[in-house]
Amino acid sequence: MLARKFQSIIRSETKDDLRSQANTDLSGSGRNYSAGRRASSLWPAALNRLTILLVEDNETNQILTQTTLQRAGCNVMIARNGQEAIDACRIQAFDIILMDIEMPQINGIEATQFIRTQAGPNQTSTIIALTAYGSASEKYIYQHSGADYVITKPFTMEALAPALETQFGISIPDEPPRRTELPNQSTVIDPAILSRIACEHDLADIEYILRSFWRVAEGLFTDIQTAQRTDNIHELRHSAHALKGAAANIGLREIAYHAAKIGSAPQAKKASIVVDIERSMQRARKALSVFVEAMR
Repeated sequence: MLARKFQSIIRSETKDDLRSQANTDLSGSGRNYSAGRRASSLWPAALNRLTILLVEDNETNQILTQTTLQRAGCNVMIARNGQEAIDACRIQAFDIILMDIEMPQINGIEATQFIRTQAGPNQTSTIIALTAYGSASEKYIYQHSGADYVITKPFTMEALAPALETQFGISIPDEPPRRTELPNQSTVIDPAILSRIACEHDLADIEYILRSFWRVAEGLFTDIQTAQRTDNIHELRHSAHALKGAAANIGLREIAYHAAKIGSAPQAKKASIVVDIERSMQRARKALSVFVEAMR
């Protein structure tokens, strides 16, 4: 089953169990979905030497970023929160740590500070903050918390280029030509993001990414509905933030727009925004069907 191969390989278990899983993954056991696939010849062979820890709690973002990195030739391991990242960094050295900022339990800033202040194999590793917010003040905070670079989502290999060049002397090619062109007038989707995804992934990857997104999105939307009815502001903001991030990363800008609004909207308007989100999801399904057909 493809779903099993996309499971995170880092668990909150004993140190020995974690070490066993990490070594198994890096030995090429096929635990990662794209691990057995040959990297595209567009990317330099030097990327094959890099081992990257991806710290990300959103499943859709995990899959999208992991497959992007693996198709470029990188070895990738996944931690689902800051605590799992800390546990992994105690026992395994990584060339790059891609650290999401907004996570449950221990967030990305706290995890980065812990890794930097504790003796271990990753105290001086390259840490790159992944964030949906790219303001200068926020980048300042992340970098002064120990991050070497900051990437504003959605993640791309082009965004990783400065770190690869400076830290490892690896130059990546210019962005390859688009395989799928989409009309730019759409308010439902972001053609630029979807065209990039079409360029960097094959159809099997894309179909799996979209199935994963809709599974996650439907659950989050149910949580949003429940939180709105029960006036649970914390859960509403948490679920809406997760939906916004996942939708934005695959170019569903109308869903992301409405999900971003609901957290700070007056209570009287929240119910109507929930309806807007539901309608946006319906329109996005139709738009993505056209996109997938164009890939065939």
